[in-house]
Amino acid sequence: MMSIIKNNTWCKFNSVIKRTKALMMITISCLPAQVLGQSYRVTGDIKGLKDHTKFFLIRSKNGNADTVKTVISNKGRFIFQGKLNDEGELYFIKLDTSSFAIASNKDSWIRLFLENKIIEIKGDANSWPDVKVEGSESTMLLEVLEKKVKLFDEQLKAANNLKDSIGRTAIIELYKKFLDSIVDKNQDLNASASILFFFKRGQLSEEEQFGIYERLSKNVRNSFYAKKWMEEILTSKKRDKLKKGAMLPDFRFKVENGETESIMSVIKQSKFTLIDFWASWCAPCISEWPNLENIYASHNRENFNIIGISVMDEEVRWKQAIVKNKTAWRQGHDWDDSVAKLFNFNSLPAYLLVDQNGRLIAYESTLSGVASFGERIRGENLIHTLNKLIPLKNK
Repeated sequence: MMSIIKNNTWCKFNSVIKRTKALMMITISCLPAQVLGQSYRVTGDIKGLKDHTKFFLIRSKNGNADTVKTVISNKGRFIFQGKLNDEGELYFIKLDTSSFAIASNKDSWIRLFLENKIIEIKGDANSWPDVKVEGSESTMLLEVLEKKVKLFDEQLKAANNLKDSIGRTAIIELYKKFLDSIVDKNQDLNASASILFFFKRGQLSEEEQFGIYERLSKNVRNSFYAKKWMEEILTSKKRDKLKKGAMLPDFRFKVENGETESIMSVIKQSKFTLIDFWASWCAPCISEWPNLENIYASHNRENFNIIGISVMDEEVRWKQAIVKNKTAWRQGHDWDDSVAKLFNFNSLPAYLLVDQNGRLIAYESTLSGVASFGERIRGENLIHTLNKLIPLKNK
């Protein structure tokens, strides 16, 4: 995060955040009828395409490919249609190579920004994925951006190899001016919002990102990547407040029966609560449980409790893990990744100790977006920390 921001810009930035938060609370029922009726229709007209060839509409979800729709070609055509709540997300259309072989040196997919409009894909099956996309200006802008970014990366790499700091600075400034010109000329295209997500390259300060966001049209600010950027900014500001003595922001977790509960409803039941952040794929996490079992058993629930929160984990695997490795304390699942985003975990396990009011006492993690603070609370160190907080006679 940038260390210094001019006061007037900062006030303006906070104002935008407040307006955006209010906008995101508006329900879909408040939208006008013509907006509710919008939908997308992606038509592929591909010469030489065999009938019954499968095509998949795919989006990236938590780093994994999520197939949204599957269609089958007929008479050289395929059609995807539906309705989007958030427009302007980058999707992939993949040809099933098991039913139509393509050259091994070619990709089986194309990319496009999906919007509630008519988009046409034209070409020849033998040339896939070299096709023409019509009706999506954002997709065409993406190609321009990527070519320029590739050139920028090559120039920057050369400057770094030569240890040319002056040249490196000049290249970065030219790149920033290029991004500014793209946004100024394409304020109404959703691809411009993707700059905040894909093309920052670690070179744009928060203030510069905000400058780009401010110049986007109202509709584009409400697009997928603009919302995602704002969500990350808000989460980052919450993360910056996670320090000793601060209050834990309330969050909800899913329990085994599928319902969700508030973390504060658990915390308020005991004087001190340890939140154990873990995942089914994390062997060190589960190997700590026997030690936690002993500590948990040696305290009454009025004084000390544990709640396990599985993060960055599939729900099925989480459920399998808690059946296989039963614990005396309750377990929950970070079903919407809000906890993982808040703490920005890069390794597990991680532990957070809070008091009955949700005040942060200690946090320990090898690597995350929140720096460790307070006493050590992993392994045997947890016993020593609790002994300082809970008199022996009150255990």
